[in-house]
Amino acid sequence: ANLVNGVSRLAEAVGIEAGSLMLSATSINFDVSAFEIFSALGAGACVEVVEDVLELAKRDGWTGTALQAVPSVFAEILDQVSGRMQVDTVVLGGDALPSSLLDRVRAAIPGVRLMQAYGQTEDFYATTYPIPQDWQGVGNVPIGRPLGNMRTYALDPQLLPVPTGVA
Repeated sequence: ANLVNGVSRLAEAVGIEAGSLMLSATSINFDVSAFEIFSALGAGACVEVVEDVLELAKRDGWTGTALQAVPSVFAEILDQVSGRMQVDTVVLGGDALPSSLLDRVRAAIPGVRLMQAYGQTEDFYATTYPIPQDWQGVGNVPIGRPLGNMRTYALDPQLLPVPTGVA
């Protein structure tokens, strides 16, 4: 039930629906592959499976609804994919997302919707933050709010809840 809730809520948050095309570029051994594959198939979308997201740099282009990438890895291919990719939503997760990367992604893929996704390995993504087009933060992008039907807690080293706003 938790997996079904997670993948269906992620599909909804990212905009994956029947007829969409999701890139699956994460090893099946990694938790994020559940998002890429099951969110798409559960919504009636198609999945294009590739070895990894770096493969996009070798192509003449790619067009689809959504792809997920680790920010540090995606940053490595931005120059190669600039102007050759049409994708509605890029989900960045699995690593801290520096705000400095946002302008580079938007320049490489005009009109793209960016989303920060966060979660621990034990249950893939638990929060999302749709990044507004005009967002100009410093440091790392916020992890966002819990997906529907989920809760998140920030705990101290003794596993006690910390007050709102405490890092």
